Amino acid sequence: EITYGDWSSDVCSSDLAGGAVQSFDAVPFGARIANALVSLAGYLRIAAWPSGLAFFYPFPDAIPAGRVAASALLVTALVGAAVRDWKSRPWLAFGLGWFLVVVLPMLGLVQVGGQAMADRYTYLSFTGLFVAVAWTVADLTAPLASGREASIALAAVAVAAAAAVTTRQLGNWRDSVALGEHALAVTEDNWLAQENLSAAMIERGRLDDAIAHAEEALRIRGTSARARGNLGRALAGKGHVDAAIDQYRRALESDPADVKIRNNGHQNLTPPRTLGHEVAGEIVEVGAEVNTLFGSDWKVGDRTQVIAAVPCGDCHECRKGWMAVCANQTSVGYRS
Repeated sequence: EITYGDWSSDVCSSDLAGGAVQSFDAVPFGARIANALVSLAGYLRIAAWPSGLAFFYPFPDAIPAGRVAASALLVTALVGAAVRDWKSRPWLAFGLGWFLVVVLPMLGLVQVGGQAMADRYTYLSFTGLFVAVAWTVADLTAPLASGREASIALAAVAVAAAAAVTTRQLGNWRDSVALGEHALAVTEDNWLAQENLSAAMIERGRLDDAIAHAEEALRIRGTSARARGNLGRALAGKGHVDAAIDQYRRALESDPADVKIRNNGHQNLTPPRTLGHEVAGEIVEVGAEVNTLFGSDWKVGDRTQVIAAVPCGDCHECRKGWMAVCANQTSVGYRS
């Protein structure tokens, strides 16, 4: 077993979308190589039969040496076969080469957000594998008298199997609880799934379940401010105010970003400025054109939340209406 210690609880970002790139000191290079080999084998398996999928695969603290060796042997065998047959079956080298090059950013060599692999980004890389398989099937069936019919039959079976697996997978995405519970079933120590399930249980009023998931997230990753915040919310909902306040305080200790800005300043912060960007409030006035322009039904007295991200409105993305990916986006509360 190859172990790396409990580094993950210190370096993982709770917000994957903004997960920081981790240094080689935080995630050892040997850990990245071992994970890359295992991830390669995992991607190949998923391409062949997409089962056991999860929205997040946590980077493990240890990977069995036998699993790393088996993954390395599989990749070496495939590369060897492609090199051996590159003249007679050049599509093998093309397809495998395409896959290995395009999948490289998804192998965790540059570690972002604490994930071991990210199969949601592999669709383009799988194109190479499908090219290799399709051309190989055509090559093997060509000598047959009914080669064309055989190829069509195999393609039909593959499409039907893919449709069946897809239908089953869609059921895991019907809501946040189903998605989180499936992730827990197919992964180990999935702190993000535990955090998400805790939040989902709070929304459903299942406070005991929310507490259990938050505590499990903290067992895995004790520095999670989000898990502590969820635990505080659930405890407050059950009337345990003092315990909830304690969890909120510990959450602030785990993620003291605003305190750091208050004490040390920020390059985009011009005092005086109220820190914080999770804005909520009550509508006191509605502009004459607001509801018509946005197709909304806001009225005075409604409770609302204001998104923290502020698009520029002028860049190419904003002009296309893609404000969520604005290249010049700033944030309310600490960036001007």
